[in-house]
Amino acid sequence: MEYMKCLAAAVAANNNTALGQAIFNMSVVDHADSNLSLTATNATQTASLYLVTMEYVRTFLRTNVVPVICVFGMVGNALTLLTLSRKRLKSSSVDGTERTVHVGLVGLAVSDLLLCVSLLPHGAFREDRFSYRSISFQLIYRTYSGALVNTFIQTSTWLTVVMAMGRYLAICHPFKARHVIGMVGVKASIALVSTMCVVFNIPRLFEFQIEAVTCRDGYDMYFRNHYVMMWQRPHTIYNWLYFTFGIGLPLAVLTFCNMRLVKALRESSRLRRRYRVPAAHIDANHRITSILVTIVVMYILLVSPAEILRFIQDRMRTHGQEQHAALVMAVEVTNVLQTINFSVNFVLYYILNVNFRQGLRDLLCLCGGVSGALRRRRSAKTRNATLHTSLQQSWAPVERPTLADVNL
Repeated sequence: MEYMKCLAAAVAANNNTALGQAIFNMSVVDHADSNLSLTATNATQTASLYLVTMEYVRTFLRTNVVPVICVFGMVGNALTLLTLSRKRLKSSSVDGTERTVHVGLVGLAVSDLLLCVSLLPHGAFREDRFSYRSISFQLIYRTYSGALVNTFIQTSTWLTVVMAMGRYLAICHPFKARHVIGMVGVKASIALVSTMCVVFNIPRLFEFQIEAVTCRDGYDMYFRNHYVMMWQRPHTIYNWLYFTFGIGLPLAVLTFCNMRLVKALRESSRLRRRYRVPAAHIDANHRITSILVTIVVMYILLVSPAEILRFIQDRMRTHGQEQHAALVMAVEVTNVLQTINFSVNFVLYYILNVNFRQGLRDLLCLCGGVSGALRRRRSAKTRNATLHTSLQQSWAPVERPTLADVNL
C-alpha cells in the first residue's frame, strides 16, 4: 500500500492525468494477470478458498513445472543439434528431399532451444510485482520478454509450416517438388521465416514501457506502463493481424497438409500389407513423413489452444472486461502444454527415427570414448615409463672381472 500512496501522491502533485490513467490501467492489467491472488472483501469463504487454491496451482505451474520442462527442452534440443550435425547422420540422408527436412529439423531445434532459454527465468520470479525500487532484471524481463518469446514461438510455427508444405509437395506432387524443393530454397526459407518473425514481433517491444515516479521521500519507484492502452485501435489491428498470420493461417495450412500426409501414409501401409513388405524395409521417406505428421499433430493439440486463449484474454483485457478465474487458469495450463511441445521433439526423434537413435548412441559413446581414451592414454604412458625404467635397470652394464681379480 505504501507504493500506491507514493504513486497517488506523485500523480496528484504533478496533476498528471495521463499518468494517473496509465497507473490505473496498469493496476487493472496487473489485477487481471493476478486476479487469483486477491479476494474481494465481500467474497464468501468458499470463493476465497477456491481463489487461493487456483492461485497456488497457477504459481506452482509457472515457477516450478515450466522451468523443469524448459531445462529438459534445453538438454534435449542441444542433444538434437549435436546428433543432427554428425557427419554419419548427414550422409545417411541420401535423398534430396530428406536432406531438406534434415536442415529444417536443425532450424527447428535451434528455435525451440532459444524459446526454452527465454522462458526459463519465469521460475525465478514467484510474484507479479507492480512496482520496483530499481530497474532490475525482473522488471526488464517482464517488460520485454513477451516480444522475445513470441518471436521464437512464431519462428518454430512457421518452420513447421515450411517443412510440412515441403513434405506435402514431395509426397503428393513429386514431379513438381523436384523443381521446387532444394537445399538453397530451404535455407532461404529458414532465413526468410526467421527475419519475418523478428520484424513482425517488433511492435511487442513497445507494448509496455518502464515509467519512473519520484516519491516524496526522494526515492524513485519504477513500474510497467501498459503503453498500448493509449493506442487501442493500432493495438487491436495488430492483434488481429497476429491472430490471422500467426495462428489462423499456420493452423489451416498445417491441418490441410497433415490430412494429405496421413492419407498418403495409410495408402503406403495398405500397400505394404498387401505385398507383405517387412517392417525392416520401411524407407527413410516413410520415417520422415511419420515424424512430420506427429510434429504437426502435437502443434495442433498443444500450441494452438494456448495461442487462441491468449488472444481471447488479450481482447478482454483491451476492452477492460473482467477475466474469469477459469480463463486465467486455462491460459496457464495451455502455456504448460505449449512449453511441452517445444521441449519433447528430442523424444519424438528418438522413438521414430532409427538413424537418430544410432547417431545419438554414437555421440554418447564418443563422449564416453574420449574420456576413456584419455584415461587409457595416461595409464599407457605410466606403464611405458615403468617398463622403460625396468628395461634400463635390467640392461645395465655388468663389470667383468679383470685378470688380477681372477689370479686372486
